[in-house]
This record gives sequence, C-alpha cells and structure tokens, in this order.
Amino acid sequence: MMADDCGEESPFRNPQSSGSSSVGLHLYVNDVDAVFDQAVGEGAKIIKPLEDQFYGDRSGALQDPFGHIWFITTRKEDLSLEQIRQRAEAKFKQ
Repeated sequence: MMADDCGEESPFRNPQSSGSSSVGLHLYVNDVDAVFDQAVGEGAKIIKPLEDQFYGDRSGALQDPFGHIWFITTRKEDLSLEQIRQRAEAKFKQ
C-alpha cells in the first residue's frame, strides 16, 4: 500500500519527507519498454536506463514523483546457471 505522508507523528513517511527511500520495488511486467516509457511520461526520473542483463532480464530503474524507487523488468530468456555464470564472467572481464 502506498499513501501520502502521514506526518511526523506517524512512522509512515514518504521519501521526500525522510530524505531517502528505504525500499526498492521490483516489478516484472510483460513489456518493460512500454511500462518504462509510460512511467517516464508520467514524471518518473530515470535512475538506470533500460538494459539487457546477462542473467536473461531486461530492466531499468526509476524514481517516481514521490521519491519511491522502482526496478521494472521483463524476463527475456530463461538461462541455466552455467549460462549465467559464463555471461557474468564475460561481462565483468570487460
């Protein structure tokens, strides 16, 4: 549940009031490009642009107008642990 800030007397504060977000929401969607573009169009700030990941996802990170952090992702391919390991080695050797 998300809501407006309840004030100093409440433990429920929004990131703007507290100065930072203590939670990152990770959301899997069918079309990450469309959802990401829609969120940016509605005022979200790009923290990490969309990128294909070595572990088979396509993902990016946003901050909504209230300061909440969202990781938006689509699973592009299912990989074995060995495939992920090989891709990680190749990526981090760069």
